[in-house]
Amino acid sequence: MKPVKTPRAKSPAPLTSAPAESTGSTGPGSGERASNGDVQGEGDYEAARRYGESVRTFVKAGKVRQAAADAAPKTAQEQAALTDAEREGEAHSKGEDPASRHSPPRKR
Repeated sequence: MKPVKTPRAKSPAPLTSAPAESTGSTGPGSGERASNGDVQGEGDYEAARRYGESVRTFVKAGKVRQAAADAAPKTAQEQAALTDAEREGEAHSKGEDPASRHSPPRKR
């Protein structure tokens, strides 16, 4: 059987504005600090700080157990669906990173 030739992809359209380097701004993925102190493309320090504070507040308020109970499957059918989804996700995994302290081996 002969291989089928596929047409080549077209070149991307030219940029309509100047590249980020020439404008002095920081573009996505640049990892440089913008003038407002945020890290563009790699995260936002202020958002990370607010998130961390809200997590600490949530934990200190003692709401973790109740939230976990509220999130637990309510029926055997829901539990089975979650288990199937977990297995499907694990089937695509390359496994745990042996160097990671944050991912202890799961007990089965």
